[in-house]
Amino acid sequence: MSYPMITPLPDAPSRSAAPSVFSDSIDALLAALPGMVLEMNAQAAYLDGLAAAVTLNAATAASAAATSASSANAQRWVSGTTYAIDIVTISPITSLSYRRKVAGGGTTDPSADTTNWAPLTAGGDVTLSGSQTLANKTLTDPTITGAIKEDIFAIVDGASVDIDPSNGSIQTWTLGANRTPTASSFQAGESVMLMIADGTAYAVTWSTIGVVWVGGTAPTLPTSGSGIITLWKVGSTVYGSYGGAVA
Repeated sequence: MSYPMITPLPDAPSRSAAPSVFSDSIDALLAALPGMVLEMNAQAAYLDGLAAAVTLNAATAASAAATSASSANAQRWVSGTTYAIDIVTISPITSLSYRRKVAGGGTTDPSADTTNWAPLTAGGDVTLSGSQTLANKTLTDPTITGAIKEDIFAIVDGASVDIDPSNGSIQTWTLGANRTPTASSFQAGESVMLMIADGTAYAVTWSTIGVVWVGGTAPTLPTSGSGIITLWKVGSTVYGSYGGAVA
């Protein structure tokens, strides 16, 4: 937005002017005053917004400067070392700086120890370019543009199979025999979509997991193709639904 300008007022009337000229000049002047008030208000609003932007930029710059100054002499974190409060160290895992929240030591890397360490970050927007890894981070109300893609995880079939959501939310499994999987790694709020190929009509027994099935009955896998099963955990219960079969 460009700076709002105030339109100049028309010439003021002269007392020596003829009555008709004086009257016309007064009318023009009075007619211009309301518009001038609106322009002055717009100018004041512009200056107020400009001042707010300057204040925000100054705060962001100060935060960035403080972060830079604190990180300049930071040393690499060493397991078992005792650190004073507000000491800044660099995580060997993430190569980012973390500030000690309370005095003490420990053997957990600062990037994974949110109780004792806080990430040292600058204010304002942060732009990540290229390939970046975010570990142990919390995103609050993120806005994501574009598709979210993940690798499809292929479960290694065996006598002991644990369905682990940390391997991805879409997983495939080709059975080599009848199987009874576990889900010890499932946490509340996690889910997995399974594409299970049963080969020669092998079966999966879900009793160890204790799945509560939509409809009340565990699905029977197709004799050919793959069955699509979704598992999710709410509280301490794993729920499941069968989406059907695909060739």
